Amino acid sequence: MKIPTLIPLILVCLCFTGCTSMQLKRSTIAQGQTLTDLEYTMVLDNIAMQRQLPGALPWHLKVTQGSVQIDDNISGEFAYNWGGPFFSRTLNVDGGRGWQESWTVVPEVDSAHLSALQTAYSKYVNAPWILNGPPPPLAICGHYGPGCVWVKSSDIAQLTQATLDVLSAAPVSPGDRGIILPGPPR
Repeated sequence: MKIPTLIPLILVCLCFTGCTSMQLKRSTIAQGQTLTDLEYTMVLDNIAMQRQLPGALPWHLKVTQGSVQIDDNISGEFAYNWGGPFFSRTLNVDGGRGWQESWTVVPEVDSAHLSALQTAYSKYVNAPWILNGPPPPLAICGHYGPGCVWVKSSDIAQLTQATLDVLSAAPVSPGDRGIILPGPPR
């Protein structure tokens, strides 16, 4: 095998060196950022529900863990073909990347926590900084049925405080485990 034949294979291998760790870093940071988005949306969805159905039971998901998985693979093949008077060489390189991001959540079912959530939401259901109607592009918003509520970017500190109040009303405890469906065999 001559050196010029190896150059494309070496270049492809060098391109993938370090790429997995950079993609894992980017994906992990992006997934971490979605946690705040999920919490803001959960709070605003419940406020939208409370505005349409006063006294309704709020829903709440506790995020207990998250994971990011990146899988890279590369394979190559070099072949000689001796077909009669003709001679040919073939170089095949194939690569791929797969990634998976996930959250493990636990629904709140404890009646004391659900009652505390109702109390927490009652403080914010009529807050004037939570607006009704179609949100502008990129606004943080929540939905329930046909209704929509949203918050101006200038009011994000108030939404953050509301979210912290809600999260403290139903904290993640050491015994919380993700949902396993359909469940273990008996």
